[in-house]
Amino acid sequence: MHTSTLAAEIASGDSVLMMTLARRFNVNTSTVFRWIMKGLPSGYGTRIQLEALRRGKSLITSEKAVERFFGELPKTGEPIAPPIRTPSQRERDSARAKQQLHDTYGI
Repeated sequence: MHTSTLAAEIASGDSVLMMTLARRFNVNTSTVFRWIMKGLPSGYGTRIQLEALRRGKSLITSEKAVERFFGELPKTGEPIAPPIRTPSQRERDSARAKQQLHDTYGI
């Protein structure tokens, strides 16, 4: 998202203050601040940040930016990482790779 698009959304009257979001989602304003500054894990090794602009001493965002932020977060129940292999699966995979190296390269 480009800052100019967010600025246009805010200029059109779609602005939301951090305190308003904190009340809406029943969280502390420091939580909203972290959503803006650090973001939340996407589950794929990246982080998703809530877009915001500084207006004086305040950080403001737009309703559309809030929708985009929560829309990009992984849904509950969705696998966000491959399942961890059991020790027996690792041993089988290791034996298979060792055999393939031996067959292919004579190692």
